[in-house]
Amino acid sequence: MQKRNMFCLLFSVLLVANVSAGTDKKSCECTECALVAADELNVGYVNSMAVVGESKMGKDTFGAVEAKRQSFTADLQKEDAEIKKEAAAYQEKFSTLSDAAKVKADNDIRKRQRDLENKGKEYEEDFKILMRQSQENVYRDFSDAVYETARAAGHDIVVDVASGRVFVINPDKVSGTNSAVVKAMDKNYEVKLAKAKKEGAKVTA
Repeated sequence: MQKRNMFCLLFSVLLVANVSAGTDKKSCECTECALVAADELNVGYVNSMAVVGESKMGKDTFGAVEAKRQSFTADLQKEDAEIKKEAAAYQEKFSTLSDAAKVKADNDIRKRQRDLENKGKEYEEDFKILMRQSQENVYRDFSDAVYETARAAGHDIVVDVASGRVFVINPDKVSGTNSAVVKAMDKNYEVKLAKAKKEGAKVTA
């Protein structure tokens, strides 16, 4: 349960990252949404962490990720145990070895330790890539499902309470205040221009 919550949390972090990066043009920062009267919008709510944790895709996807993590860990632990066993055997017969044999044995053990460290780094990178790809795959299906169910329910927007992301289902309804905002901006800009002209200063864009 704890591991699944961790994966769900990472998934929500990915949602926030995608919104911040602007990867989904249908999402918004809710600046315009806030300008539309609440009673004019049909708002739906979803919890991405709960959905991912309960969905079959989420369970299968992150279950596979966890299985890969355990496989990586088991492999590294097995090799580490073998190296320690070899080092212990070396220490037991240390006094009976020639100087050349001691140097060779010591170099062999150090090389295996370096190789294990490098393998650990490679596993870490592979795991990060796998996690990212898994999150993106679930993210796409989650988003598609949100739009599908929201349209069927007649929602104008859907708010993900876990990540804070806003799904804009009906952009025409939400962006209806664009013209009003433009007029307000132009009005404020004209005031600045007039004030700057009066004071002999330049308006900063």
